[in-house]
Amino acid sequence: MLRFPHRLGAALALAAAVPPGSAGAQGPEYGVEFGAGIRYQAWDYAADLRPEVGGVARLGVGLPSRLGLEAEVALVEPNTRTLQEAVRLLGVTGYLLYNLPAGDQVTFLVRLGGGLAKYGGDCPPGLPTGLNPCGGKFNLSAGMGARLHLSRGVAVRGDFYLDRPSADPGFFTYGATLGLSFLTNRATSADSDGDGVLDRADACPGTPAGARADPRGCPTDGDRDGVLDGLDRCPTTAEGQAVDPQGCPLDQDRDGVADALDRCPGTAAGTVVDETGCPMDGDRDGVADGLDRCPATPAGAVVDRLGCPLDSDGDAVPDGVDRCPGTPAGTAVEPTGCSALGGPWTLSASEFERSPLSSAAARATLDEVATSLRSRPGLRVDVRGYGPIVGAGQPGRRAPLERAELVKTALVNRGIAAARIRTIGFAGQEEPRVTIVVQPEGR
Repeated sequence: MLRFPHRLGAALALAAAVPPGSAGAQGPEYGVEFGAGIRYQAWDYAADLRPEVGGVARLGVGLPSRLGLEAEVALVEPNTRTLQEAVRLLGVTGYLLYNLPAGDQVTFLVRLGGGLAKYGGDCPPGLPTGLNPCGGKFNLSAGMGARLHLSRGVAVRGDFYLDRPSADPGFFTYGATLGLSFLTNRATSADSDGDGVLDRADACPGTPAGARADPRGCPTDGDRDGVLDGLDRCPTTAEGQAVDPQGCPLDQDRDGVADALDRCPGTAAGTVVDETGCPMDGDRDGVADGLDRCPATPAGAVVDRLGCPLDSDGDAVPDGVDRCPGTPAGTAVEPTGCSALGGPWTLSASEFERSPLSSAAARATLDEVATSLRSRPGLRVDVRGYGPIVGAGQPGRRAPLERAELVKTALVNRGIAAARIRTIGFAGQEEPRVTIVVQPEGR
């Protein structure tokens, strides 16, 4: 017996025992393999058959973890030295393959299997076992080979094999095949989708560019918003929130609070909002922060649409805070809006008829003004007379300036220097009166 087949069998067993390493996480090496070629068939010497060349065709499918299934059909027609007729061998064998890539150009393989072989015609009665092959037999088969890849889908394939009939150990066959294989979806060491996982190990080929992938090559979505990690500009979106194509929560009013959390949707652009999406109003004047041009308005002040205080009398104390609205222009006031120097004081037109400034109220007012002026020597007053124009034919009615002069005289009589008193007449006013306004010191 030749010893080569036995050594081949030992080598096959050793190769089959090689652990696949990380193959458990890998996808198929290829999709479908179809191939054909020539087969060199040699025989055990007991069969007394000459080696011959025939043909072989195979069809296989790739499985995960570098495995594969394959069916092979072989036809060889050898000649015998002892028999005159030809002995045609027709075999159909199924294999389990283990593929071991060595780079992108070469893949080694080991295969184990079995099948049916038909050797010539039926065996004649009384033929000694092992002398001549005949009839149909079940064969055990083992082999090893390699593919030399010419391109991603085309390879030259060569195999060595050993076949032995399970029911007739008297002879065996061995030989080699050489041909072409065509493979679909062959995995290579390239990373076609650029996800950092090589094609041969990528369980999810075609991952979008820029997306992050797990060790299997499948894209991840940490916040489960439907936008892949790596493409998600907001990778920590709360679960359940609606997001835009960039993975960021929808925020229709653009206030920085996602629609799902916004209690005040429709906030005006530019408004400062709190964590609930509602406008903030630090000075509580009714105009939201961000839109308020006067964000520190005093509490209670009346403001315009821009959030700035209204000041109808121009005394720098806002309406709503001003306890003395209508203060004459130029009057120095306290924070309450009332005059800081006293006044203003007003004398009605009736105080100037018949006995001018003789009533108790008029005298009390003039005494108060004189007291203020005496306590502050630097103060001056304006005595402003208001009233309609008085014509020559209207006896008994005093002109505005005349009323103001009467008040000045009364103050001078109370010890106030005339130089500290200025009189002004405003003719044409509908409401006759005299107003005494204190001017700040230094004016």
